[in-house]
Amino acid sequence: MKRLVLLLLSMMLLCQFVMAQSSDHNPVFDEYDEVSPIMGKYFSVTNGEKHAVADASGKIISDWVDAVIPIDSHYTQLVKVNGRNKACAIMSESGKMLTGFDFAWVYTMDAEGLVPVRLNQDWRDIKLKLIGDKLYIVGDKSEGMYAIKDQKTKKMGIMSETGKILVTPKYDEVGDFHEGMCRVWILEKGHGFINTSGTLVVPCKYQQVYDFGSIEGLSNKYTVVYDFLGNAFYIDKNGKHVSEEKVARDSYDSQRSNSWY
Repeated sequence: MKRLVLLLLSMMLLCQFVMAQSSDHNPVFDEYDEVSPIMGKYFSVTNGEKHAVADASGKIISDWVDAVIPIDSHYTQLVKVNGRNKACAIMSESGKMLTGFDFAWVYTMDAEGLVPVRLNQDWRDIKLKLIGDKLYIVGDKSEGMYAIKDQKTKKMGIMSETGKILVTPKYDEVGDFHEGMCRVWILEKGHGFINTSGTLVVPCKYQQVYDFGSIEGLSNKYTVVYDFLGNAFYIDKNGKHVSEEKVARDSYDSQRSNSWY
């Protein structure tokens, strides 16, 4: 009786193993030479020397290319090779192509979560921030902040060094941060300033502005702006107009406090 029980248990385990093995095999991929998971519900498939991305049903959702290389667990690059030249594109884990084959190189994501790429057109090196199905071009860092540009709308915003979007791209131009203030510009309105929290503290209504801290001899608390009639004003970091006498007094006090005597 004991032998019979052991035999039945052995047969049950064998059946479970066979079923598990057969469940791992998906016949929809039989036509491909190689199949491997790359991101989300998508797979890299190979036919001969060509590669593509397929969904769980085996349907091809990308061009056939020369290489499919994961960037991380959420994004993949597709690579076409023509002689000595490469053209790379980026796909998200939703299966959406975020770019055309615009890049000569797509490098490994860096410690700040940015993806360095080299443009095909002029071989410039830029960095990208990938968030879901959004792709942002990242500018230089200033005071711990990055200017970003939406790849599609071409509008600009601000991102912190931790990757948090502080200002959704909505400006036509964004400068660097100086003294905690950043110049922004809207085509139909004019120039203004945002602070480090992304708040627009000086409305976009001026024809020309100078960065805070950029005018020699002027206190960093103030800057000079020009309206569309050519009138010049001193303003503080709240956008309030300040008298010339107060600016002169504060600038003089600032210079004295910074002197060596």
